[in-house]
Amino acid sequence: MSERRLAKRMRSSVLGGYAGCNEVTIWRIENGLINPRDTLKLGIAAALDCEVEDIWPMPRRAEVIAALDEVPV
Repeated sequence: MSERRLAKRMRSSVLGGYAGCNEVTIWRIENGLINPRDTLKLGIAAALDCEVEDIWPMPRRAEVIAALDEVPV
């Protein structure tokens, strides 16, 4: 996400303003400290002019199944 924001030469405070949160929240998301709610993901993607999946890709079905196979029962 930070790469897209920096490529657009957008400050985190500006992105937060467009997305409906503050600069600290953007910093925490970019540093992996929080996973935003879907509504905030939509706002961030709209502000960065991309799709949510471009920033937060969904795992493929095979990856999910493989991860479940590794969980001890």
